Amino acid sequence: MLIISHTALHAQQSEKAERTQMPLLYYSYMDSFFEVYRYNSHQSQLSFTSNGTIKLSTSHYLNIEFILCNTLDNDHNSFTVGDLSLTYSRNFYSDHFLDNGFQGFNTAFKIILPTGKSKYLSGFDNWIIEPSIYYGWIFKNSHLFVTNKLRLFTSLGCIGEVKKIHSYIRYEPKFGYENNNFWLSFHPDLRVLINPLQRSLLLGLEAGLKLTSKTGIILNYKKNITDVRFYDRYFALGYYIIL
Repeated sequence: MLIISHTALHAQQSEKAERTQMPLLYYSYMDSFFEVYRYNSHQSQLSFTSNGTIKLSTSHYLNIEFILCNTLDNDHNSFTVGDLSLTYSRNFYSDHFLDNGFQGFNTAFKIILPTGKSKYLSGFDNWIIEPSIYYGWIFKNSHLFVTNKLRLFTSLGCIGEVKKIHSYIRYEPKFGYENNNFWLSFHPDLRVLINPLQRSLLLGLEAGLKLTSKTGIILNYKKNITDVRFYDRYFALGYYIIL
């Protein structure tokens, strides 16, 4: 059975509200990141990304993502708004939610609106949808965790004279440890282009420090290790708050 009662879920939330590395969120949540992308020796970007996840009910959530980008391209600097994203998600909780074992799964549907500009590396100039499924486990006294996220990134059409971007499948497992003070995780990021068939693999590390039971800071680093590159490397410093 994958749906537990609201009363039982509320009791577990009150007991372990400090958990952040879950495949299924059970609260409203906000985070903001300063992010640095290095695409190649001539192109890089500093962006500010803010996410807000609104709890509509026990199982239903809405996420809004807003991005500001400052791009350096061959000594030319540009400041633009990035693509705006809206995501609806639904949680299916397991009987072991917030305890050892399988946590359940989350299904989501994301829409990316072409508010950015591809020539400034701040958007795709495409109308994009991204369905996904996210699931995971907690082990060893609820400290070790494994999560998996699988999503399809595909364009419904482009604007202007920009070409329609290639669709790809993205798989992101995460292996980590979390306690009441911090978490550490390793997360590969595999992206497989469908046509032409190509793959890109990034390896990532994440560390989080919990300042209180509902706030903390996050460090994230990724490095590409294949010839096909969405970007060469990535670094982010962020702050989160559980509402």
